Amino acid sequence: MKSTYVNESSLSIWDIFILQKDKQELIRCSYQHDDIIKLMNEFCMYSPFIVKSIVEATGRTKLLQGAAESMDEIFESNHDVSQESHTSWLYLPPELKLMILENLSTNDLIKLQCFDEAEAVLKGAYALYEGE
Repeated sequence: MKSTYVNESSLSIWDIFILQKDKQELIRCSYQHDDIIKLMNEFCMYSPFIVKSIVEATGRTKLLQGAAESMDEIFESNHDVSQESHTSWLYLPPELKLMILENLSTNDLIKLQCFDEAEAVLKGAYALYEGE
């Protein structure tokens, strides 16, 4: 695994899937299904670790996208048309929003996810107000 390199990068399969040195490369690789199947067949002993890395990477990607959507909704709801300024979250390109959100921990990204009211009730978000 250490001698097998991915694409044209200087990172080996070991670096990407086991050590997770480059999360972006891991995410890119996780969407190449044929290559992943070939890797898992070639390195059967490490296939559980490869799968775990892919699941974590794709899960974080979904969290990042959800957090970006939540931030957009927050800023849109608080957007004041009278103070039309182009220095807001809303005017940032999507790539830059994701670059900013990548610095947050997974727990912080989970807190930023949009939930509808039914999901919030199920998750206990209203438990604080039930006693009042």
